[in-house]
Amino acid sequence: MIFPHIEESRIIMESLSIERQDVATQCFLDFLKWCRVVLLQDVVFLRQKFPLLPLWRKSPFNQPAFEDFSTRLLHEVKHGNDPMYIQIAKTVPHLAHLLQNQFNNTLDTINTQYNSNEIRMNRVETGLNECLQYMKPMSSFTTRLLSEGLVTRTVITVESDSLDNCNNNDRLLKSSTAAVDNSSSHSASIQDISIPQYRLNSTIKTVMDLWEEYDRGFIPGIDMPRGPAIRDLNERFGVKWRVNDKCRKPYSRRRLIWKAILCASTNLNLPPDTVAEKIQRWQDNNKYSLNKIHNLLSTKSSDITGIWGANDVELLHII
Repeated sequence: MIFPHIEESRIIMESLSIERQDVATQCFLDFLKWCRVVLLQDVVFLRQKFPLLPLWRKSPFNQPAFEDFSTRLLHEVKHGNDPMYIQIAKTVPHLAHLLQNQFNNTLDTINTQYNSNEIRMNRVETGLNECLQYMKPMSSFTTRLLSEGLVTRTVITVESDSLDNCNNNDRLLKSSTAAVDNSSSHSASIQDISIPQYRLNSTIKTVMDLWEEYDRGFIPGIDMPRGPAIRDLNERFGVKWRVNDKCRKPYSRRRLIWKAILCASTNLNLPPDTVAEKIQRWQDNNKYSLNKIHNLLSTKSSDITGIWGANDVELLHII
């Protein structure tokens, strides 16, 4: 549009030999090329300032290409790249906004994690409280047993395999073997000491409870664990679990009743539980205590008929 022959003149000049090329001509062409840009840019703003000049109606300012150039230039001036200080001024608020959002997001994450941990801790505390509630009956039962004379001891048995990992392996194995070979009586005494001395429940007043204590173990109260079965204690420890007077004497008084239940079960071909239930009804009808039944069994021990007739047949009539 302006100085349209700059490129053509540059080609002609470059086609000449070096001796004939003129430096001034080259600089003049560069100046015209620079003026082409500057003049076109300035004309855009001059036309806005002086829109009525007749020059704007002449070529190249009245051509579509110039109009397109003018539109793009004005848009770039209005929305183009800003100077560095303007960019910084625009960037700092945006950066501050991003940092604020990041801070809020981090704070929300921390609060969520805190609330989640609080919920977990509350669940753990609830679980511990429930465990303590379950353990209270056991603690009460154990305390009661200890107060009644139950003696418990702990015996630690060291396996020979675990000694292999020790630095003093050989010495410990030798001493352990010697102890086993030469201290059989001592091991027996340790076993005797570890046997619990169970005390029979003194609150039992009925035959059914007495049989339950012998057969399955007695439950002394609500939410309390079942005690050991006398039958199991006899099978495991013989008489060693009741060498204490507090265990031996009550056992001797109740033994006749347990024996009578088992004998009647054999004679009548009935389950022991059924026999115990019938004797319970017989006890209730006569309002007998356990001591009274024991005394009757002791008196009738040499009598063939027994308390309930020959072979306990009278128990069959108790409904």
